[in-house]
Amino acid sequence: MADTTFQRDPLYRGDAPRQSTLPMRADTLSLAGCFACVDFAGRACNAGTSYSGGAALASACGVFRADFDNRTTAPEGGGAGAIYAEIRHGVFAFLGEAEHLPIVGNACYVADNQTVSTDSDSGARGVAGYCVAVEAINGTTYYFVETSPSVVGQIVIAATEASQLDTAQSDIDAAEADIADLQTDEAMGRISVPLPSFVVASTGLPLATAFNDGVADGLEWSEGLQYRFNPSSTAAIGASVPLPAELDGTAGITIRILASRIGSANADAAITVAAFFQVDGAAIDADADCGGDTGAVAAATTVLDTVTRAIAHGDVPDTGPAVLSFTLVPNADLDGDDLCIHAVLIEYAKTLTAS
Repeated sequence: MADTTFQRDPLYRGDAPRQSTLPMRADTLSLAGCFACVDFAGRACNAGTSYSGGAALASACGVFRADFDNRTTAPEGGGAGAIYAEIRHGVFAFLGEAEHLPIVGNACYVADNQTVSTDSDSGARGVAGYCVAVEAINGTTYYFVETSPSVVGQIVIAATEASQLDTAQSDIDAAEADIADLQTDEAMGRISVPLPSFVVASTGLPLATAFNDGVADGLEWSEGLQYRFNPSSTAAIGASVPLPAELDGTAGITIRILASRIGSANADAAITVAAFFQVDGAAIDADADCGGDTGAVAAATTVLDTVTRAIAHGDVPDTGPAVLSFTLVPNADLDGDDLCIHAVLIEYAKTLTAS
């Protein structure tokens, strides 16, 4: 419809409509003074009626002015919209649900055709309106509720906005958690120590290029490079890693090892780490061993398991340059299985450095 070019005299229903007329829902008998609700098609229906075929129930807009019979046995046949119902809007007295009694100012929900509740049943119940008074009359407590299309609409809009705010807050919380994770990741440094960079600790010679079962430890390929120790092996392997200038000497260092066992006899087997720091201005052998055993490589046979050995911040140099030298060897509990090392990482905390 286009804009009018003439003055209009619109029909006026008052500042706050007190009555409306709606087509009736099919096959429905509604009783005077009981909640009048509105289904998704805009038809008058009873309390407890599904809004659109789902679990949510229709909200109220007032009370029925009289009995309205639109059942299939009625003369009009009971079809949707076969008759119209008159609905009063305003403040009406209802009973209260015992466990969820409203007080003045509470939003109320339709518990049945004459009862209100502060419990929405997780959003399933339709909105009734606002409680504006509570009075005991002849021994019965009544809850006076303002109910109309505008009042119920306000409550529905407020609930929707509150839900959207909750969703937005959840999104904000998730984003803040992601930022915190990013900040944590940014503050954490990692150095990968390739397996070929290890040497035989006792000689400083390169690792054996081939594992020989029961004879010699060494590198082997099993869908990826790994270093494999024979049972009861005591031949430690070692590596030296220059520490970066950004390392925070007030925090600890973690040696993280991805390992596995071949066999099922030694679920308590661990890796013994011997660790030393070599610092500018100090003798190369001045530091004492600050390592120890990792946790057990306890996963099932051939299943990868991450074990770690933490080096306390008190053992970490707070000035540089510095080198971390460490050795790895199965502990005494490895006496029946082979043990494989697949990857080694050094994790450290970063600190800001001058640009």
